[in-house]
This record gives sequence, structure tokens and C-alpha cells, in this order.
Amino acid sequence: MTCCFWRKFFFRLWQCIVGFALSSSMVCAVQVQAVRAQQVQHMPTVEISAAALKREHIQMAVAKKSTTVSKHIDGLAYVEDDLRRVANIRPIGTGRVTSIEVVKGQSVRKGQVLIKYNNFFMRDEKDRLTVVKAMLQEARAQQMSAEQIYQRGKKLSGGALSVSEVERRRIALQAANAVVQQREAELRGLLEHMGRYDSSTEQAHNGESAIISPLDGIVTRISVTNGQEISANGAPPIEICDLSQVWVVTQVDAHQASEIRSGNEQLTWVTPDRPPLRSVVNIVDGNVDVATQHVLIRSLVNNSDGCLRTGMFVRTRIFLSQKVSGVIIPEAAVQKLEGVPVVFVRTSAEHYTAKPVTLGPTLDGNIVITKGIEAGDTVVTNGSFTLKEQAIFTQDTQATSNDG
Repeated sequence: MTCCFWRKFFFRLWQCIVGFALSSSMVCAVQVQAVRAQQVQHMPTVEISAAALKREHIQMAVAKKSTTVSKHIDGLAYVEDDLRRVANIRPIGTGRVTSIEVVKGQSVRKGQVLIKYNNFFMRDEKDRLTVVKAMLQEARAQQMSAEQIYQRGKKLSGGALSVSEVERRRIALQAANAVVQQREAELRGLLEHMGRYDSSTEQAHNGESAIISPLDGIVTRISVTNGQEISANGAPPIEICDLSQVWVVTQVDAHQASEIRSGNEQLTWVTPDRPPLRSVVNIVDGNVDVATQHVLIRSLVNNSDGCLRTGMFVRTRIFLSQKVSGVIIPEAAVQKLEGVPVVFVRTSAEHYTAKPVTLGPTLDGNIVITKGIEAGDTVVTNGSFTLKEQAIFTQDTQATSNDG
């Protein structure tokens, strides 16, 4: 009973402590909101003459009504090969390298010669082909002779020749036919095998073979030297990568990745002075890197002009499915007073009032304001920091006067 009593006592005590902590945090939150609300109601107005505007190089812009704009995530990315477009090329035969016609990093065209080698197998097979053709010719001659002997025997059957002799000649003809069929099959197999030396990856002539590129691309690896032996069962001596399409891989925070979907639009900047490359998100990686807490976002980007290279770092912008609307102003117009984002709006010829605003997504130096100003309002852009300093000075002066 005593144990049960103390258990209930401490449980009730814990409830009281938690309840007190929650109520305290709620009171603090309400107080913070009240302070912010008071700040919003007492945003300062700055007076500045036209001459001062010109002297301080202060510029203005008119807030414009925006269309619906997607939120976006800006990030750094790197370029990867599309492994589906990589060709590891092996020789069809076995032989010794006589010439390497390209170097690593070189651009090559489809059908271009990459490596030449003495094809030992092809030389052996050419000799074998000569032998098989001769054996087939001999078999056909014996077949023709057996056919003639059998036909004469059929005419003399039952007279000058016995039936058993005719039957023996018929069996001899069948054997000759079988030999011809065997030699023909050997010849077909040999010709088909030798035909492999003329393919999308190899061409052969007089015992010499040339490994050729099956696609347009870049030489990414050469693993042989002149004089080295190569074979169809060995490691691929050369690798070609087609860079007409590449993966652009963006690293984003794990909590941001939950907002990204396959099919979202993506922009990729190779350099600031070039227009961005447009693509869509293809893959949102299902794993989070434990060390970086990043998720990989992959987009297959058209690279027909070759501006993207494997390992290159680029800048990306991924647009989210969530959309907002409001007014658009230059991003330089936004300042902060007491932690509150504000924009200085012209209220008369020489008066500018700091108005608290709710910020939306940024886009190419502009920002969407979802609340706080209206389309058509004139806002201070370049030089807004000067007005912020004047506003802080005005607030401090008013506070000193009130204390006095």
C-alpha cells in the first residue's frame, strides 16, 4: 500500500511540473506575439528629401502583381555519367595491340578507330576456312561420284548387278551426302564466327582488327598499352561514355527533400552568364546520408552541346509543388527591424513608412511578398539600408525623449 501511495504521489507531482512548464511556455509565446504586434503597429516613418535621395543613390521600384509562383530550393550539385550510356568495349578476338589511336578525354565519333591489334584467332580461323572449303569441295566431288555410281546401279539392278550391290551403292551415296552436309555446317559456322569481326565495335582486314566506337562520346578510360595482349575474356581495354545526357545530382537537406516530387521542374546553371538548362526531377533518393543528413535528387539533363562534364559542380534550383501568390519586388527592398522583415513604402513625396511584410519565395533577384503591401506601391530598393539606419535613429530618439 505504501509503495502504491508514493507511486501515485510522484506521478501527480510530475503532472504538475509538466503542466506548469507548458503554461509558462504558452505565456512566453503570447508575450512574444504581443511584442511583435506592438512593433508592427509602431513601425517608423522616415522623412527624406529628393536631394538626399539623389545624393545617397537611393532607387525605387513599383510592386507588381505576381502570377502564382512555385516555392523552390536552391542548391549545389555535381554531374555524373548515365551508366546506361557507357560502353566498355572488348575485342572479339585475341591478339597483340599494335596501335592506340585515341587518348583519354578525347571526343570520338561513332565508327572511329580506337585500338588496332593483330588478331591471332582470326588468322587461325582464316587458315581453317581454307581447309574447310577444300574438304567441302572434296566431299562434293565424292558425292557426285557416288550419285553417278548409284544411278548406273539402279539401271542395271536385277540384271548385271545384284540388288544387294545396288543397296550398297545407295548407302555409299547417303554417306557421301552426310559428309557434304557436315562440311557445309562447318563452313557456315566458321563464316558466321568470322563475321563477328565486322560489327558495331570491330572491323577486320587481312588478320588485322580495329576496335571502333559504337557511339559518339568521350574516352573515359584506356587500360592497355602498345604490345599488350588483349582478349574477349579479359578486362575491357577502353571505355567510351556518351555525355549527350547526364545526371545532375543535387544534395538537399532531409526535411526539404520531403517536399520534392518526381516531375518537379529544375533549372541548372553551368555558369552565371549562361541561360539555365531546363529539366525535371527524375529520382528522389529514398535514403538519407547519415554523415551529411542530405538526400540526393537526380535529374537527367540534356547535354547536347557538351557543356556538362563528369565531376563538374553546378548550381541548381528545384521548384516545389506548393505555389504562392502576392506581389513581386526586388529582393534588395527587404530589410529587418527588430527581427521583423519590412519594406519602406513611399507614402508621400518625402515620407517612407516601414511596413512589415510576409516573405514568399525568391526568384532571380526578386522576391514574392504574400502580405503587407499591395500591387502599385512604390518601395525603396537600392539604398533601403540607409532608410533602415534613419528609422533606427528615429526610434532611439523617440525613446530618449519619452524617457526624459
